[in-house]
Amino acid sequence: YLIKFSRSGQPLHHGCDGGGWVGDEPGPNRATFYAGESPDDPSRGRHYVAMLRHFRSGLSRIREEGKEPVTRGILWMQGEQDSKPETAAREYAQSLKSLKVRLQEDLECGVVPLVFGQVLGHEPPAPRFRYRDEIRAAMARAHMLSTAPEAIEGAWMVSTDALPVMTVQRGTEQDLVHFTASGQLAL
Repeated sequence: YLIKFSRSGQPLHHGCDGGGWVGDEPGPNRATFYAGESPDDPSRGRHYVAMLRHFRSGLSRIREEGKEPVTRGILWMQGEQDSKPETAAREYAQSLKSLKVRLQEDLECGVVPLVFGQVLGHEPPAPRFRYRDEIRAAMARAHMLSTAPEAIEGAWMVSTDALPVMTVQRGTEQDLVHFTASGQLAL
């Protein structure tokens, strides 16, 4: 089974709130995937809480069918909003590690692989993703085979540079962050 959750274009970093930067410190009720420091952390993002509820519901439905689900891994595709504020882009590896650790604990699934797609490789870059190079570098450092101190055990980065994307007009900009159906399947 694949349990999928989506909130298009939403941030991971605790300093964001939806599309805006609100500061370096975590805060309650923000529109983020920030997982918090513990299950009762009041700063856990609304999207993380909703995603966790969705995952737990999916696992419960599988159990109701008489099966015993075993979580084999986590797939993660996100990062556009985190490329807008410099701090979120530079700290993306730490945010990703926190997400992996919290999900493993909150889902009580033990240590599982996290596979994530590297974002924003498509040319030309949209100007609103000001820190594209920084977030991509942070993602590369998070890959478990990197030699960086931020390397996350069990985290695998997948390059998305060759995957086909849709061209969506956003005002005067062309948005190249949404994969076509074949791009999504390849991912």
